[in-house]
Amino acid sequence: MIAGLLLALAASVAPVTAPSGTTPPPGAGDWKPAQVYSITVGTSHLADLTHTLGKPRQNTENPNLIMKGRTFYQYDVTWPVKGELWAFVEMPDKVVTELLLKSRGARMSDMVKAFGTDYSIERYRIHECEGGHKGMTLCQESRGPTMVFEYRSKGVVVFPEAKGTAGDVYFVAERLDLLNCDCGEGKLK
Repeated sequence: MIAGLLLALAASVAPVTAPSGTTPPPGAGDWKPAQVYSITVGTSHLADLTHTLGKPRQNTENPNLIMKGRTFYQYDVTWPVKGELWAFVEMPDKVVTELLLKSRGARMSDMVKAFGTDYSIERYRIHECEGGHKGMTLCQESRGPTMVFEYRSKGVVVFPEAKGTAGDVYFVAERLDLLNCDCGEGKLK
């Protein structure tokens, strides 16, 4: 499920009213930028990424593959767990705006070892978007079926999966856009 969310990421355009029974997302002010591999998300540049991680395994520098002004660079990594690290780089300034770790067989206990216990567990519900470029968004709800571990002081968001495994791990400079209950120029269904 989370793998399909990668393409749903997009820059916020205009906020929409959250559906009844949802909690508006907390302000972006309580998030600190992630610092990973000597990269500070939101301020480091492509040159810093290349210097630290070397040549990417693949990238989308082809103009036909650039999505919403961002290019993607993929690296194989072993920290905090073995997996693929996807760097999202905003053009033309070449700023690293987000890192996505697609872990391979990692456990949630590995995430706690790497990032500590200073997290909050938040619950969300997927809402489809009508119109615009976003297909869906997640809205915070106290009884929502999607659980998310948020390390706000570290700029880390972890999506757990079944049986204690870790799914996607995002390193962000501010609240993950996907969790904003925002359909951009579209509206919630």
